[in-house]
Amino acid sequence: MATQTVVPMEQVALVVHPDDNVAVAKTRISEGIVVLWNGRAIEVRETIPPGHRFALTDLPEGTPVQQYGQPFGISKGIQIGERVTRERIRNELPPRIIKPASKNAPPDYFPDEQIPTWQGYRRKDGKVGTRQLCFGRADEHVCVHRSDANCDAGGVAALVA
Repeated sequence: MATQTVVPMEQVALVVHPDDNVAVAKTRISEGIVVLWNGRAIEVRETIPPGHRFALTDLPEGTPVQQYGQPFGISKGIQIGERVTRERIRNELPPRIIKPASKNAPPDYFPDEQIPTWQGYRRKDGKVGTRQLCFGRADEHVCVHRSDANCDAGGVAALVA
């Protein structure tokens, strides 16, 4: 009676996300090899080429097949240790559960009425501009920026000399 070869998962395959139900072979895994993963022994039922997936658990028909923590197909019935192939999955996506990427609270945005605006205009070419009144003598130049809103100085927002 032949003894089975037993190897840790890290040596032959990669489980990308803790919610995955498939592993990706890093190297060729021969049929009959036993892969140890999370305290379980998974016998590989057929040779798995590098870069191909195999089931970490039985995936009865209708079960979402997951990698990166997200489903990428629906099982037609895959046994633990079997290679995941396009013939063994339906090419459809079940509803995805999108988890927030951050555990931080969402930002507390300012209400629209508190967001500052500027008194400008849009030109015909799509660019924007502001109105300035310039006057002065030969020895000085004064520009007044006009703003019709929120100005206590009769619409004068700034004086530059």
